[in-house]
Amino acid sequence: MVDSITVVSADRNVLRYVRQLGADSLAEGRRRGLNNAIRQVIRKRKLSNSVVLVVHADLPLLTSGEVCAFLKEAQDCPIAIAPSKDETGTNAMLLNPAQIIHPAFGKESYRRHLSILDRKRIPFKVQRIRGFGFDIDEPNDLLELMHNGARNKTARFLRAIRNRDYQRAA
Repeated sequence: MVDSITVVSADRNVLRYVRQLGADSLAEGRRRGLNNAIRQVIRKRKLSNSVVLVVHADLPLLTSGEVCAFLKEAQDCPIAIAPSKDETGTNAMLLNPAQIIHPAFGKESYRRHLSILDRKRIPFKVQRIRGFGFDIDEPNDLLELMHNGARNKTARFLRAIRNRDYQRAA
């Protein structure tokens, strides 16, 4: 369901790594923020009239099945939004077409996006999907991830770090 993946970053190591994984990469240059990075990739990849799905990188529980479910549910809608678990942030947003609005990611972005869509009278869908909702914003989020039974690479890495730290302390 996804034609291409582009990772935008100012970190050359990240860009090198995503290319090794087969994803496209775009150097952000100076760190400019997510909203500018999104506009940059849309402009440089000539995606103005394409469907674009913006997904944050700090979603350790997100599965490919959840991405497919999100895309399938959003098929006939110009905007689909996945809020953060506390419904203050926007962790993913589908834009159809890509320039239908200027994204407003950042603090309180979920409410800000809803306000923009309401003001412009653009139909949208809100999708509350577990993997899209659980993001890593605070240290307690890492603790919750370690203790929730997740079996992905991030959770295994965090448990390994915890075990190593416990062994040192003993």
